[in-house]
Amino acid sequence: LGLDNMTCFHVSYMGVSECDNSFTHTDVYATDEKAVNLIWPIIVVDGSKPELDVQSDDANIVISINYEYDTAIIMGDYGYHKTSPINYEETGTMRVVVGMYCGQMDDSNRKMLAHIYDGEEPAPFMDQFEHPMETHWKSSSSSSSSSARQSSS
Repeated sequence: LGLDNMTCFHVSYMGVSECDNSFTHTDVYATDEKAVNLIWPIIVVDGSKPELDVQSDDANIVISINYEYDTAIIMGDYGYHKTSPINYEETGTMRVVVGMYCGQMDDSNRKMLAHIYDGEEPAPFMDQFEHPMETHWKSSSSSSSSSARQSSS
């Protein structure tokens, strides 16, 4: 990704047992390629039809994929996608994925990442964007100082 550091600032669990027609959307956008949406499965349905529709830069091209254990899906800016039509109700099963927004948190994009996170009403933990955040990963070639919070005990 070419980032100096990465902080993960939003996590969600999504379970699906039936979906007729979901909404094509993007979770991360306008970050100057400094943030991603990571999606990885924790429960899959063996033999399922494709479960995620991913749109290319050409809106006429959509590929449908299956979730697989040990395989994450990473979508950067404007990674449009939606849940594919699926129905597991007859088998009494469901698939569950974890989604996480992560990015390089710095003064150039802190407001945009806060805007992306503020999709819930009211968004919990909005104050995390007002203070230096813990850095979860830092490039060995990065010369910038860490913005990790110091714990006091």
